[in-house]
Amino acid sequence: TPLQQLFVLNSPWMEKQADDLWSRLKLIESNDERIADCYRLLFARSVTDQELAIARTYLADDVNLERKWKDYLQALLGLNEFHFVD
Repeated sequence: TPLQQLFVLNSPWMEKQADDLWSRLKLIESNDERIADCYRLLFARSVTDQELAIARTYLADDVNLERKWKDYLQALLGLNEFHFVD
C-alpha cells in the first residue's frame, strides 16, 4: 500500500542502506561513474540517458552534495524496480 511504501522509504533502516551505499560510491571521483555504478549495483543494468540527465540535474549543485547523494540513493532504493522483478 502507499503508506507501507512511505514507511519503508523513510525508515531508519532505509536511511542506513543509503548511507552504506554512499560510503561505497563516494570513493569514485566522477558523479557520472558513481551514477553508472549505482545502477549496476541496484538494478543490474546500465543507466539510461534520461536517468543520467535527471541525476546530473539533481546532483549538479555542489552545496551539501553528500546529503543530496544520500537522498538520491534513498529514492532509488525505494523504486519498484529495486523491489520487484518483472
